[in-house]
Amino acid sequence: MSSEADAEASDARARRRTWMTGGALLVLAAAVGLVARGPLGWMHYGKDWLWGIGVLVLAIGIGSAGSITGRRPLATIVVILQVIVASPAVSWYLSTRLPDLPPSTHAAEDAWTALFIPYYLVVFILTLVAATLIGTARAVPMPWSWAPLWAVLVALAIGFASALGAYALGGFTIVYLPMISTALLGILAIVLGIRSIPASVVVQ
Repeated sequence: MSSEADAEASDARARRRTWMTGGALLVLAAAVGLVARGPLGWMHYGKDWLWGIGVLVLAIGIGSAGSITGRRPLATIVVILQVIVASPAVSWYLSTRLPDLPPSTHAAEDAWTALFIPYYLVVFILTLVAATLIGTARAVPMPWSWAPLWAVLVALAIGFASALGAYALGGFTIVYLPMISTALLGILAIVLGIRSIPASVVVQ
């Protein structure tokens, strides 16, 4: 019984370390995104790197029990792939593949569309699949394991509303919604981490 209690306590510590660390990185990423304006615009890419590191911490876990994918191979690989594909390094590399055309020509706009629309579609599909796999892994207490998917579906709904005529939502969806979603998911992770109290210290 003592060994089982020790194992449960160790798993609880892994969840606490992972979720609080990953959650703090997500909250910090959202905060950086909010202040990365004007003279602080150079901080914009820092937001993306903080987000990527935070998601990787949550997916891999500081200890296997802390992984939000339960370290299931498919779910973990898809989350890691999503982070890599959505990283600033990949979008920068793609931007270097654009032909050197005057920005005022239709050819330049067509080249950007032909390259980046499929790229953003791939990022969205990976995000949707990753969020779904996190939910089905149930390594996070229910119903919170579905929180990433909720965030994706809310963004999709607002995006559709913007496309159907609610144009004011367009700027909100692009500029603020990702940071709000990131901050809320980070706060949720921190709260769940705080609640991961080892069974050995729970008073019955």
